[in-house]
Amino acid sequence: AARRVRDWRKEGKGNGTKCAETGEYKKQPPVRLAQQLVHWTVLPTAVANDADRYYLPVEGRHFTTDEICDAFGVAASSTLRAALKIEATPTQATQIMGAAIHVPTAVKILRAGLEKAGMHVGQHSERIKLYDTCSGVSTVAEAMEQITGGAFEYVGAAEQEPVQRAVLERAWAHRGLTRACIYKDAYGPEAEEGPQEERKATVYFMTPDCSKWSQNTNGAPTAEARAETEKVAQMMRYAREARPALVVLESVADLLGPARIRECGRLIEQHLREALPDYGWYSQAVDAYTHGGAPMRRDRAFWMGIRPATPTRAP
Repeated sequence: AARRVRDWRKEGKGNGTKCAETGEYKKQPPVRLAQQLVHWTVLPTAVANDADRYYLPVEGRHFTTDEICDAFGVAASSTLRAALKIEATPTQATQIMGAAIHVPTAVKILRAGLEKAGMHVGQHSERIKLYDTCSGVSTVAEAMEQITGGAFEYVGAAEQEPVQRAVLERAWAHRGLTRACIYKDAYGPEAEEGPQEERKATVYFMTPDCSKWSQNTNGAPTAEARAETEKVAQMMRYAREARPALVVLESVADLLGPARIRECGRLIEQHLREALPDYGWYSQAVDAYTHGGAPMRRDRAFWMGIRPATPTRAP
């Protein structure tokens, strides 16, 4: 939202008056933002700033914790919602959730991936073990909760921020996520060491830092942006050892776009395929408004890796 307003000002576009040359009326940034970024019949005039804090300008306040949970599809009875209210302020909650994956969208992605991997929910749900990295507060676990009715085990997470770590522990301890299994570094020793048998996940979900690839960057990818893709290769060390039935990576939609940061997207896909060359790999840009019923547009890229029916150990 902030980038679009800046672009509007730089371009010197009109303020709602009629253009003498074209006869067209130029729309002001708030109107265009409401039409393009927000489902404004559900969340009137909500905007997100550079820190992912959702805000209601008319009322002059950020979302409440319940409002942001509703917007992102967290169930009313969810332990995640309860943990956010205890461990985070409403402003912290809106910022944390504003950077999260929309839950109904994650439900669709995970359900499709589990089906492709031959793990039919209700029949094999007791076998599903989740490990997600760069977890935030794990709306991925919330999606898994909704898919399986709670019949899954949370074997590992990776998150640096203290508030998010506290929410993770409070929200998901009952699914097996202990403090000892919440790692601070998704790229360090935990990623390098082979997993113990009890930590071998059947679903491995990655959400690497996307700040170098986001829409707020301009122009062609920098050398720093290209180098950032190496972190995906580091995160895949766990997957190479554990060989989950389903591997998912989520990031900004531009990585699958026709231009700009697409080069970084190709590097990411290369790292995924090199780590698990025998897996079937799929990718798609998904809009949470269209595919998940979110009350705002939120385009994200997903890569999905499916383990072959007869596993063979990767070289």
